[in-house]
Amino acid sequence: MDLTQLVLNRMDTYLLVLARTSGIFAIAPFLGSRYIPATVRAALALLISLLLLPMVPVSKAGAGDLLGYATVLLTEAAIGLVIGYASLLILVGVQVAGQILDLDMGFSIVNVVDPHLNLESPLIGNFQYLLGLLFFLTVDGHYWLFAALSQSFKALPLGAAGFLGSGLAAQGSTVGQTLATGLVDLFAQMFMVAVKLALPILAGLFLTTVALGIIARTVPQLNVFVIGLPVKTLVGTTLLAVILPLYVFTLDSALGRMYTTFFGVIGALR
Repeated sequence: MDLTQLVLNRMDTYLLVLARTSGIFAIAPFLGSRYIPATVRAALALLISLLLLPMVPVSKAGAGDLLGYATVLLTEAAIGLVIGYASLLILVGVQVAGQILDLDMGFSIVNVVDPHLNLESPLIGNFQYLLGLLFFLTVDGHYWLFAALSQSFKALPLGAAGFLGSGLAAQGSTVGQTLATGLVDLFAQMFMVAVKLALPILAGLFLTTVALGIIARTVPQLNVFVIGLPVKTLVGTTLLAVILPLYVFTLDSALGRMYTTFFGVIGALR
């Protein structure tokens, strides 16, 4: 049976797969970038869904019930958004680290456009985001994303989300508590990545501030308010260049932990 015939025979299942896949192309790093035309992202979503269809069991979710099928369709789109958002949080953590440094290095008054979220962000924050995105693509993070999407159909089959209809009521509050815990873990890991990346440079800037304070006390004629900002900018930029290898180690371990937590969240929806 060719793919065209397979799609025609399983159109209802194909639309559910497409709904979950489309969530990734709406928000995931690089794949959901606004710089990729919407028509290209839509075409890729159609193609990826077509390739995944033979591996997905036939779904009877919402069969014969238009309202029920529409509910399942929206739920699958939400699951796809969760997958994409989980991967985006890693790069958001990198950007938050840069925004923290911007406040101490004096770059917080300079804003540039974030190419993914289409929002203004400080200079170092945007630089670190682009650096994280480059690393994400270097380690084939987009392939990890497709692998996570494929595995999600095994961890959470189509129409099996526990928050549909009476599923959550039947299971009590356990599903909701586990889901909330998983989402909190994702945000906690995002902030942990931000702290790990920003802390070494913040420590260097703190020591620079202490040194400037000592100079101000010992050499009152020297105006540290004039030289302080350029010195801290120079020290921060130098330290940023020195600890770049730390980014590789931190982001690599963060990717593994993030997807482990993500599958825990997906499992909670069953």
